[in-house]
Order: sequence, then structure tokens, then C-alpha cells
Amino acid sequence: MPRDPKPFRQRKSAFSFEVHGLKGLDKALRELPKSTGKSALRTALKKAAEPVAKDARSRAPRGPTGNLIESIEVKTTLKRSQLVGRAKKGDVNVYVGTAWPQGAHGHLIEFGTYKTSPRPFLRPAWDANKRKVVDSIADEIWKRLARSARRLARQAEAGKLSKSARRHFGLK
Repeated sequence: MPRDPKPFRQRKSAFSFEVHGLKGLDKALRELPKSTGKSALRTALKKAAEPVAKDARSRAPRGPTGNLIESIEVKTTLKRSQLVGRAKKGDVNVYVGTAWPQGAHGHLIEFGTYKTSPRPFLRPAWDANKRKVVDSIADEIWKRLARSARRLARQAEAGKLSKSARRHFGLK
């Protein structure tokens, strides 16, 4: 009997969105070295997602230890096993959720089990704040890009650009 080449079903992210219509922003990102642009994006997205994490902390049920509330954070990386079917190489992703080990049971509270009913705290936090997050993304990215461009200009004046930045700008 032949084996299925994909024995595990790839799950998609619970909430995902793409922002379109930011051509000027895309152009500005391409004018900077790739690593600088990705760093600016990552920082801006983390800052824009912070209201969701703050709201989730206020909605999370307080257990005897309070570990669940303390474990809610904004992250840009997941373990390799968590990335299956979620992110492509080169993408910039931000995740809001519970961290291991303190919040390892967060999904059981959010979605419930056969013995307990769900007590969602992450999804309502996203629903309440998604408009604020989307509206602040472009502003945050522009701020970060401007800061990165100023830093690169100072480095260029001082003759201290990295090899990759010199290559990107066509300098030797």
C-alpha cells in the first residue's frame, strides 16, 4: 500500500491578513537593503500587534498562578514544528499568543476540551483591535523606514556601511 506523501494535514493560521494598496511603502522597502527592510517591518508589526496582546491579557482567565496572563506575548518566530504550512521563507510574520511553558495550556482554554467549554480570550481581543492594528501598520512601518534610512545615511557619511548595504547601493 503506497504511503501518502503528506501524512499530516497542514493547518493554516487561525487569523491571517494581507495589506494591499501600499505601493509607496513597497517601493520604499525595496530601496533599502533587504535585512534593513525586514527588520523595520518586523519591529513595526510587533508594535502594531501589541494592543491585541494587551487586550488578550485583560480577557484571559486568571488561574491560581496567573501564568496564562503572563505568557501572552507578541513574537516574530515560532518553533520549526509550528511553522508547517504557515510561513514561507522570507516572509515577515508576527504572532500573538501564549508562550511555552507557562501558557502551554492556552489553546485548551481558548477552544475548550471535551470536558470544559471554551473561554476565548485571544479571538475576541483580535476582533476588538483588528481595525486599530491595520490602521497603525502603515504609520509604524513608515516611522521605522525613516529611522532606518537616517541610520544608513549616517553610516554612509562615516564610511561604515556594511558589505551588504554597499552591495545594495552599488558601492564598492
